[in-house]
Amino acid sequence: MPPPTRALPPLGLPPSRPTPPSNGIPRPDARPRRSSSGTHCAPRSRHGPRPGLCRPVDPVPSALGTRSGRPANPGQMAVLKPQESLAQHFPTPDYLNLEGKTLEENYETDAQLCWHDYKDYMDSIKKDWCDWALISRPYSILQECLEQKADAFKLGFPNPWAERIIFEAHRIHFANCSLVQPTFSDPPEDVLLAMIMVPICLIPFLVTLVVWRSKDPEAQT
Repeated sequence: MPPPTRALPPLGLPPSRPTPPSNGIPRPDARPRRSSSGTHCAPRSRHGPRPGLCRPVDPVPSALGTRSGRPANPGQMAVLKPQESLAQHFPTPDYLNLEGKTLEENYETDAQLCWHDYKDYMDSIKKDWCDWALISRPYSILQECLEQKADAFKLGFPNPWAERIIFEAHRIHFANCSLVQPTFSDPPEDVLLAMIMVPICLIPFLVTLVVWRSKDPEAQT
């Protein structure tokens, strides 16, 4: 029986070589390949790629990740997310508006801090709230604090928020205070009679003295 003959490859094509095994498992040769035109094609046969078996695919940037779904480089992923830039961690000129508050609302919040400081000081006194020597200092500090906060927020002074706090201070701490005025009363009758009779008696005496002094030069001549 003649020995079997080995089929020769077509002319012009190199003989195919089997893929060496990796870890005991042969590597499949039928892996889809990507052409330079951005398409996936079927495995190459001995006579070239099979026509009609290539399909276009969207190019995947290498920075987005690997085939396993994990990012290729976390540093590059951070660059691709401008919304996570450091600029968002710092307040901008419109920071108050982004928080949903107006300048008036923020001034009212700071004015409440002035009020709490004033109230704590007044509560430490607990009495003599009508003594201006004791309450003049905290009252002046409260007014100065409200005015400085208004200047910081470009608001006028006095303003409705500052007036509301000042009225509240008068209602709580000075409601029982009244203007202390000296009361005048009539003097006793004997003192009043003496004050009336003294000028009346002096008038005739002074008139007599003036007349006597006017006649004295004529007598000397």
